[in-house]
Order: sequence, then C-alpha cells, then structure tokens
Amino acid sequence: MFHVIDDEDVIREMIKIIISEAGYSVCCFNSAEAYLEYLYSPEFEMPIAVLSDLTMPGMNGYELALKVRKVHSHLKILMITGNAGFDYNQHASHQLCSRLDKPFHPEKLVALLSLLDQCENAVEAKGSRVFDQQCEFAVGEQCPFHQANQLK
Repeated sequence: MFHVIDDEDVIREMIKIIISEAGYSVCCFNSAEAYLEYLYSPEFEMPIAVLSDLTMPGMNGYELALKVRKVHSHLKILMITGNAGFDYNQHASHQLCSRLDKPFHPEKLVALLSLLDQCENAVEAKGSRVFDQQCEFAVGEQCPFHQANQLK
C-alpha cells in the first residue's frame, strides 16, 4: 500500500489511478493535516511509502515529512513537486528517499514505486532495519532504491 497526500483533486486522482493500475493499493489524503490525523488513528496501516506533494495550503510536504519521521522513523517518503523553486529545506530533504518533479510520465512513477516496493521487501527479508552510511533510509548496498539514487 502507498499513501498519497496532494491537495489537488485531479493530481491526487491521477496518482491514485497510476498506483492502482501498477497493482498496488493506495490510500489518498487531501492535506498534510488529514494525513497526520490518520497517522495517529487506530486505523493507520503502514504503507510501503508516503508520496506527498510539496506545496500545499497549511502544512507543506517538508513539514509533513518531519512529523511523519518522528512517529515512524524508517518510513519511506517521496516528495512530488511542481515547484522546483520552492525554498529548499535541507534538514527535511534528508528525510526523503527521493523527489519526483511534476509533470512526470506515469512510467517514471511506476518505476519509483517498484523500487520502493523492492526496498521494503529487502527490509522484510532481512528481518531488521539495517541502513548504510550513505543513505540512512536504504538497506545496505543491495537496496535497489539506494542503487537508483547512486545513478543520478
């Protein structure tokens, strides 16, 4: 399962369709505040990763990432943004697995979903959360998401 947070209905629905058609379940939220409410609820289900828009009314994606990280320190977070010029938050950006710039091709999102899923499967296979020095959220050198980030 993936969790998607985006304040734009059209974008959120498009991402939901892409994720569903890729064979994953998805749970969507229209604001960071709505997601945090869910995060603290008894109904919360741990996702493979959180995909959040960066610029939203109220709490932005960086602020959300920092709050999520306090509750689930190893949850993978992918930031999606159409505003590459948004003020760069260095501390929060270190909480992310990656960033995806809008507009993006659906194939690129599906490839990232697959890498995130493979990363989560590697974590589950190891039975513990072991992270290397270069990427504190990656599972050693075998993590496909870590390897993809090294290619950039």
